[in-house]
Amino acid sequence: MKIKRVFLIKVAYDDSYYNYNDLPAGLGYVSQALDDSNIENTVFDMHIGPKIEELYKAIKDFSPELIGLSLMSYRFLKHYELIHSIKDKFVDIPIVVGGPHVSTFRDDILKRCQAIDFGVTLEGDQTIVDLCNNIDNPSMVTGLIYRDDEEILYTGDREYIKDLDSMDFPKYARFNLEKYEFITIITSRGCPFKCIYCPVIYTIGDKWRCRSAMSVVNELEYWYKNGFNRFEFGDDNFTLKRKRVLEICDEIEKRKMDGLEIGLGNGIRADRVDKPLLKRMKEVGFSYVAFGVEAGNNKVLKALNKGETIEKIEEGIKAACEVGFPVHLFFLLGSPSETEEDVEDSLRLALK
Repeated sequence: MKIKRVFLIKVAYDDSYYNYNDLPAGLGYVSQALDDSNIENTVFDMHIGPKIEELYKAIKDFSPELIGLSLMSYRFLKHYELIHSIKDKFVDIPIVVGGPHVSTFRDDILKRCQAIDFGVTLEGDQTIVDLCNNIDNPSMVTGLIYRDDEEILYTGDREYIKDLDSMDFPKYARFNLEKYEFITIITSRGCPFKCIYCPVIYTIGDKWRCRSAMSVVNELEYWYKNGFNRFEFGDDNFTLKRKRVLEICDEIEKRKMDGLEIGLGNGIRADRVDKPLLKRMKEVGFSYVAFGVEAGNNKVLKALNKGETIEKIEEGIKAACEVGFPVHLFFLLGSPSETEEDVEDSLRLALK
């Protein structure tokens, strides 16, 4: 048997930073991979208003052969309850779960949530297609956690996708784009740093891979020609390679896409920017930047293995402010070794 119809779900993250209308690029890539393989699919976004009864009705009307959800760890127990409720209503439809939560906690999710049949780790673009083609023989699918009677098995990590330019960017054909505030674009994957608080190396890898400037701007231009001008680059390390950022800026300017608004809300490293680079980015339409600061002094930064000094961080923030960017800062509270005085240092930096 091969799966021909897949129902994808974006869960809601109420009362959190993620409680806004963000277009989920991860599910976008999964949906695009299914489209490219002629597997019918639809996406149901629980954040943009629908109630649970509407979800049940949508599943019934679509009659899927597989249901997939992408999960972060925030409120994961609530989402396990949701998955159980779906399984209770549609007992014969297998459920697959992917996203950062699965890649971080692996087989524990199948142990703790009996309603989950499969877990997809790391990059799920090709894994979901392979699962649809081998639903009766999951041992053939690399990057898959599955049940074999009472035993939970893992087929091993799938090799990272090295040539990101070879992949179709998401066209979001299964999404109601009118409901979203901006188009989310991913220009690179992975992170070479080893900050102890961050799961990115477990969820998308420690090998940084990037799309070419041409590929990135092709995607921007596609959406621009379709009437969109607001974008978010969701990379974990957009500015890691300075030359590539400048190439992207040059290509944007060459194509004369006036009125672009590109945000970097996921955060960039302050030691990977300088004033000339930030100035160039602002010239072509970058509208604001966020920095992952985490702490207000070198003692806590060292404990976090951040690989940056507070002096370098302040230098990057100052440059962004001088260029005229609205600047967002991310901080952690409760880091190892952090005292009340250390928290005061973070507050002082934020106020400054």
